[in-house]
This record gives sequence, structure tokens and C-alpha cells, in this order.
Amino acid sequence: MKENVADYLDYRFEKIKILKQTDKGEVWLASTKATGQLVTIKFINFVGLPYADLQKISCKLCAKIFYCAEDISDTVVVEEFIQGENLADRKNFLTDAQARKIILQLCDGLKILHDVGIVHRD
Repeated sequence: MKENVADYLDYRFEKIKILKQTDKGEVWLASTKATGQLVTIKFINFVGLPYADLQKISCKLCAKIFYCAEDISDTVVVEEFIQGENLADRKNFLTDAQARKIILQLCDGLKILHDVGIVHRD
């Protein structure tokens, strides 16, 4: 299966740069060769993750999953790249109103996940 997945990814996507690399896997910024749309490609050293279930959910708070594949030891996911500010990189504190807005959005997203039986551990 790994060869088929690798062939599919090479055919459809152009890797741009690595965004994150840990012992758990790596995340690449890539673009689709057909349209230039930015995506992330995750190579994860685990299986049994809920990406197939997430792919079925239509939620503006979650990145759209375009493709996921799993074998006996690894998972590969292609999902929408969402451009925005990383809160970890902020230099200034959030105002109370900004923090409240973000926390409420997180709660809304977690409720959607919990309603379909997915528990987010982060």
C-alpha cells in the first residue's frame, strides 16, 4: 500500500516545505498540481486515528480532509491548509474578548467532534 499512496501523493501534490517533524511523524506544506491549492500532508506513525470519521464531517471549524490512508503502522492525511496566526507565536496577550471568542469557537468544535464520538486529546 505504501507504494500506491506514495505514487498518488507524487502525482497529485508538490511538496513545498516541511512544517513540523517529530518522532510521531511529519507535516508538509504542499500544493495541488492541478489547481495550486495549498494543503498539508501529514505522515503519522500511528494507526486507528479518527481521520476517516473527520472526513465525513462538514464543519467550518475543522480543516477539510481530502484524503486519508492507513496501513498496519502509519497514517497519511491530506487536509486543507488554513492560513492564519499561530497563537503560540503571538507576542502580545489576548484581550478578554479575544480569548472568550476563541474559547467559545473551540468549545463549538469540540461539541461537533464529541457528537460523532471523537474525543480530542489536545
